[in-house]
Amino acid sequence: MAEDSASGSEKFDEKTLKKAEKCLSQCDSCVKGRDRGEGFYYVITKLCRKLCGRCRAYEKVYGVPAQELPPGMDPKDIAPPEKAWHEKL
Repeated sequence: MAEDSASGSEKFDEKTLKKAEKCLSQCDSCVKGRDRGEGFYYVITKLCRKLCGRCRAYEKVYGVPAQELPPGMDPKDIAPPEKAWHEKL
């Protein structure tokens, strides 16, 4: 049992995984902050990670702060955020 927890293969509930996925691919400010790595959105992401439930879930699941990409992930692998309802009109 101790080997499983040491290897980082923790199990997360569906709700936490869904929140982390939304932070990774659908949250405009987090996506832009991670892509650029500096500037306004990066600072906003650093500040919001203390308040936002999706950012906290992202940190719990991926093990890195919300303003950083998960290890071994290329930014091109992430699906672009969905357009807002008013952009679809």
